[in-house]
Order: sequence, then structure tokens, then C-alpha cells
Amino acid sequence: MKRVAFLRGLNVGTGHRLTMERLRELFVEAGCTGVTSFQAAGNVIFDGPGPGEAAIEAVLRDGLGYAVPTYVRTTEELAAVASSPPFPGLAPVRPSSLHVTFLKDPVPPEARRAIEAASNDVDVLRVVGRELYWFAGVGVLETTLDWKAIARHQPDLGTTRNITTVRKLAAKHPPA
Repeated sequence: MKRVAFLRGLNVGTGHRLTMERLRELFVEAGCTGVTSFQAAGNVIFDGPGPGEAAIEAVLRDGLGYAVPTYVRTTEELAAVASSPPFPGLAPVRPSSLHVTFLKDPVPPEARRAIEAASNDVDVLRVVGRELYWFAGVGVLETTLDWKAIARHQPDLGTTRNITTVRKLAAKHPPA
């Protein structure tokens, strides 16, 4: 069984740049085998079960000198996320409109209701298990959501990927 680690804050903006070769080396140091990477945004595939999120985060922190929040999913979980229709009846005009935020733990019901209530006519949010789905009706940069208010209900900011990236990863690494 393969697992996929989604890392937060790597190779975005001007800070925390790192080669995928170095990232793969760190995963091997963490005890992972069969390590590959996908794109340069911190998507790492490895043979499971492998180490847990905390162990990977510790090796990354020691090797890089800064914290790298890590969100691990099995390929079965990834396939479910990739194929899930989070917004029945709402067809995105373009796949770039749909995003998935991977979280550490399931969102409690009260927080889930508050997060989903932040949706509006342009941006729609839905929480399913450990994922937050976001339909960005006019695009990421033009969002009308108040992310600071949403963070009050969900302190784990997670890490976000476009659904196209998630689907490509799931197609490349289907469940065994």
C-alpha cells in the first residue's frame, strides 16, 4: 500500500525552497521506502505503512530547520477524495475552481457547520471527514471568503491542492 504526504508551505512564495531530491532524501531518513515526489509543491509518495505524520515532521524540522506540517493519506483515501463529488448539483466552470484542503483530523460537527455557513453565492465550502472542499467561484485571488473567521473554527490550516493535482496523483498512484 502506498501513502501520499502533502506538505504545507514548501516551494511557495519566496521562502522555504528545497529541491525534490533533498525532500526525498529526508523521507528516506524518516524511514520511508519507495519514495517519489510529484510536482515541486510538496507531494511525496512512499510505500506504506511507513512512519506517521509526527515522525516525518520531526525529520523535516531537524533537516530543514523549520516546521513543515505534513498530512498523510493512503492511496485509497486519495482515490476517494479525487472521485468524490463534494458539491452535488454544482458543476465547476473549470477544474481550477475546485480545491481540497487536507487536515490532520476530522472537523467536529459544530466547527463543520460554522465553516460551511461561511459559504456564499460565490465561494462554497464543504467539509467531509479530514478534507475541506472549496469551490472558488471567481478564482482564488478574488475570493470573498473571510479565511481569518474560518480559522477561528478550524485552527489546523491544513494544506491545499487544486483538484486537478489531486486527480493526477490519484491516477498515477491508484490503490493496490
